[in-house]
Amino acid sequence: MKFLLPLLFLLALIQVKAQNRTFTIDYDNDTFLKDGKPFRYISGSVHYFRIPRDLWHDRLQKIRAAGFNSIQFVVQWNLHEPQPGQYNFEGRFDVEAFIRMAGDLGLYVILRPGPYICAERNGGGLPFWLYKLHPDIKLRSSDPNFLNYVDKWWDVLMVKMKPLLYKNGGPIIMSQLENEYGSYGLQTGYCDVEYLAHLRDKSWEHFGTDTLLYTTDGDSIDYVRCGRVQGAYATVDFGMGRNVTDSFHVQRLFEPQGPLVNSEYYPGWLDYWNQPHQMADFNMSVKSFEDILETGANVNVYMAHGGTSFAFENGANNPPFQVEPTSYDYDALISEPGDLTDKYFAFKSVIAKYLPIPSIEVNETTPKANYGRVPLNYVTSIFQGPMKFAQNNTNPMTFEDLNQEAGRIGYGAYAKDFKGITSNVTLAGHALQDWSMFTMPLDDGPTLDNQLKRLQALQKTDPKFAQDTLTSFKEAVNNGQGGFWRGTFKIPCSETIANETFLNLPGWSKGVAFLNGFNLGRYWPIVGPQITLYVPSVLLKPACQENSLVIFEQQKPGCDTQNGCWVELVDTPNINGPTPLKPQETITYENCLITQISCHQTGQPNRNNRSFTIDYGMNTFVKDGVPFRYISGSIHYFRVHPNHWEDRLKKIRSAGLNAIQVYVEWNSHEPEPGKFQFEGNQDLERFLELAHKWGLLVILRPGPFIDAERDFGGLPFWLLQKNKQVKLRTADPSFMKPVRSWFKVLFQKLKRLLHQNGGPIIMVQVENEYGSYGQQTGKCDTEYISQLRDITREHLGQEVLLFATDGGGSIDSIRCSKVPGVYSTVDFGPTEDFKDRFHHQRLFEPHGPLVNSEFYTGWLDHWGHPHSQTPSKKVNSVLDAMLKFGANVNLYMIHGGTSFGFGAGSNFPPFQVTPTSYDYDAPISEAGDLTPKYEDLKRVVAKYEAIPDAIQVKNSSKRAYGSIYLKPLGTIFDHVKNLTTFSMGISTNPLTFEELGQAFGFVLYEHRLDHVTTNPVQLEIKGLHDRGYVYVNQELQGILSRSESIFTMPLIIAKGQKLQILVENQGRICFGKNLNDFKGITSAVKLGNNILTNWHMRSIPVSHVSHFDTTPPSLKTKFKSMSFWKGHIKISCPRSSPEDTFLSFQHWSKGLVFVNGFNLGRYWPRLGPQETLYLPGPLLKCGINDVLVLEQEKTPCRFHKGSWLNCNIKSTDSPQINGQTPSV
Repeated sequence: MKFLLPLLFLLALIQVKAQNRTFTIDYDNDTFLKDGKPFRYISGSVHYFRIPRDLWHDRLQKIRAAGFNSIQFVVQWNLHEPQPGQYNFEGRFDVEAFIRMAGDLGLYVILRPGPYICAERNGGGLPFWLYKLHPDIKLRSSDPNFLNYVDKWWDVLMVKMKPLLYKNGGPIIMSQLENEYGSYGLQTGYCDVEYLAHLRDKSWEHFGTDTLLYTTDGDSIDYVRCGRVQGAYATVDFGMGRNVTDSFHVQRLFEPQGPLVNSEYYPGWLDYWNQPHQMADFNMSVKSFEDILETGANVNVYMAHGGTSFAFENGANNPPFQVEPTSYDYDALISEPGDLTDKYFAFKSVIAKYLPIPSIEVNETTPKANYGRVPLNYVTSIFQGPMKFAQNNTNPMTFEDLNQEAGRIGYGAYAKDFKGITSNVTLAGHALQDWSMFTMPLDDGPTLDNQLKRLQALQKTDPKFAQDTLTSFKEAVNNGQGGFWRGTFKIPCSETIANETFLNLPGWSKGVAFLNGFNLGRYWPIVGPQITLYVPSVLLKPACQENSLVIFEQQKPGCDTQNGCWVELVDTPNINGPTPLKPQETITYENCLITQISCHQTGQPNRNNRSFTIDYGMNTFVKDGVPFRYISGSIHYFRVHPNHWEDRLKKIRSAGLNAIQVYVEWNSHEPEPGKFQFEGNQDLERFLELAHKWGLLVILRPGPFIDAERDFGGLPFWLLQKNKQVKLRTADPSFMKPVRSWFKVLFQKLKRLLHQNGGPIIMVQVENEYGSYGQQTGKCDTEYISQLRDITREHLGQEVLLFATDGGGSIDSIRCSKVPGVYSTVDFGPTEDFKDRFHHQRLFEPHGPLVNSEFYTGWLDHWGHPHSQTPSKKVNSVLDAMLKFGANVNLYMIHGGTSFGFGAGSNFPPFQVTPTSYDYDAPISEAGDLTPKYEDLKRVVAKYEAIPDAIQVKNSSKRAYGSIYLKPLGTIFDHVKNLTTFSMGISTNPLTFEELGQAFGFVLYEHRLDHVTTNPVQLEIKGLHDRGYVYVNQELQGILSRSESIFTMPLIIAKGQKLQILVENQGRICFGKNLNDFKGITSAVKLGNNILTNWHMRSIPVSHVSHFDTTPPSLKTKFKSMSFWKGHIKISCPRSSPEDTFLSFQHWSKGLVFVNGFNLGRYWPRLGPQETLYLPGPLLKCGINDVLVLEQEKTPCRFHKGSWLNCNIKSTDSPQINGQTPSV
């Protein structure tokens, strides 16, 4: 008894101590209180279900060793209740053990029990069977059916959690309600406060009203307002690069007093299959973390350790439908296999300024091993393997109907995502019926392994079965049907403990891997970025024990012989592999196997509910039934290198813009009649898909005429070749026939990308500022506009929203292009009265949204005229006023880019040529840099739209590669004389470029004089288009110029000498009534009083630089004009790819430059304002880069003692597009 009394006394003390434990908020001092004392948590997110149980201690200990005093984690409902009323809290799902282990290591716990968790998990953590039991269930709402199952689940979960609350002696200090509900409520159009209140009351029912509850939402006022409920403390989440003060200001609007809390600070980001691996800016992630802590705020780092989405546990996002890979490394502080990263130590150093760092020794890296190749044998096909008959039905049944789980959307307003075939299947217009469904859930790995093992044994004993298997294998390989492979391997006998390793599958396509019956997850190396699968050491059997490996390949294996297949176990992970430019989409209509991604054409979740319309009563656009306003920016895919598309789009989205406006340039897609180009720089579909990826809607402007300061306004030159009298931009059949052909090809590609079909395109423009053209030509051809409208609807559907754009300053222009069924919008710049311009729109659209389709952030340049600049203050003050007025606005341009090659057009009258740079004084510079105008713009937009904090952007690095020495390759006459590749034409009168079938470049006109002239004699060419270099016997006599209106010159020429006129096409007219802009010599050539006849024409398109890349035999040392020069840029890049640069042509005159065969564009520093050419890094390579220059007029070079001197251009790290210009 004397021993029992002290024990009872000790237990009583422990009970009293537990009863005194509290975790509350001190609102007066803006802090948490733990046991009555101020407390600040610095927490790290870690998911117990993404880590094998035997590795929990290692990961938690490493988090504690970094100085974190808490962890935050979500509880995944569908893992714990895979079937209604059947609960699983064993092994990797023993959440109670995980919490106790955290507490034992000195970590407090912030609980996030859902019921919805997102976390890039299957269905956001919601059980799939909710759909089966109630197909019309309203998830994340006060729907009684939903709440009924939530209550049953929480009655089980909360009973387990209650003893682990801090007040009861455990480590749980706070519990979250729902998860980022505000964004969901806004997306669905209804903030269900009753739902949140029910979750609050249910939490208090189990935990008591003294338990601290909280909510989390993004740092948007609307999100927090929608996601908060009385009795739960409102917190925000935001990532690096955000203005910390502004983000916490949002929290303070709803919680004027109390601790500042960032519940999810993102040091990295999630990946998607077929999208590049996300790597956060290291310095920015550390600095933003420190900025948050400097405010005294509490912060949770999401993720401290990401882990792995084993089996089929990863989710997907929508729109667009994007699937998360198996790896959830997240670029976190602790890598997927548990290694401590540089980011870990940097964060630890920051935490040390605010919290004591415990003295805990941890291994910086986990031991890893290369176990080599694992031979695999083909076992059976997917149609002969472990499929089981499920049910017959008239129509296809979904996964939910068949009671089978599948990957499901994890975030957004599309959470009800039925899997399988969710619509009728049609063949030749007929809906197919009478289906048999077979299921292959693959949820029992050990049973699957045993089945395949038995089949392998049967292959050795049953010859017929072996032959059938061989036949099945051939079908699987030839038809890409996939199948099951199995192999075994042993770890060396000396290794009593296995090491971490990674499964690499070279040549394999897409599937699932099982190790010793454990589902490692999905692999998909052909789309990347994840190439290898993490194999935790605890799953391996060491010391000569047999390990089995099963590969379920869904498409094409990495071998073409039945027993010659293999995979390998390597010691280095690869989750940052290449991703293809465009995923290959294959639709199989026969023996259709559905896994995570549906194989029918209408597989986008809730696609049929997507719409974009106009509410004329409310004067607004309506997107998916919700009022919508776009703030858009113009960007031209053809003016940006494809490798830079994603960078520019991210920067546009990061400014808060929610849409882009895009021209489609006909002439670059159909350079010759019937020959279409949609690859590389013309891969429009990929560009639009990237926009969709970054959350940007698309306003499409398909022309056929686009202006955009492009050659011929985007029209193909061959329109003038086929019919010299063609009436452009009219209902003339000779114009409309090729337009119809082009639109058919274009719209067939783009229809799938319409918003209602799951894509980003919300609106399509009809023509482009047609009203001004109709006014200038004197005829408003409404039949032409109507035909374009009807062709568009024929291909894209009646529901697509069509619009027209015209200058807001002219009522007549708007009237000229107005046709029924096309919504009229206006465009104007910051110097105009926006209310007056919108009044003009209202004359034609009394109801509907106000729209400025081109609000000019800058203006275009012309050679020889000063660089155009528009003050940021003026642009953004007018933008702010328009947005406050409720208008929709497109910024023309948000990013201008570069008119590479011969893409730049010209204007008339007078004839003015646009330069290579299309910087446009836009918020994002030609080279992709963020200007002060960009930052001002972002601040304005932030008043009206949420700025996406998760998108981190920065200026690209630039590099000066120094001086580039050039050597001569001969004059253009040397090359023409020595090469037969230049086509010739002979005619009485000069032929134009178009008559010669030539789009760009030069044409050499030659005439041998057969009579005596005066000395000098007047040469006159009134129809010179555009710049003519006049030679006599290859000696330059002078230059004629359309832009300077110089069409005559005195000439000294004798009978028998050859008159040579080399005419340059400087870009076809792109605006106004004079579009039929034939190039070359378009009139008679007069010499004195004589009209010269009998001409030889030679086409020199300068399209294939290989023609000029060698020194011709007749090379001489005297070069006056039209000479080719070659040099090299040598780049060493051991750690990174070549960087952007700029080519400076100081002391050179006018010409073209090619880098590695790519036509960079025209230079003309003697005229200005552009003095440098932008050279994107992707055009360069490590090693030797070829630079070929065609100098048309005068070089700075001189020949001295056998060498060329002063023959240099320069690679510099800064542009100059604002140089001196002549006085005009």
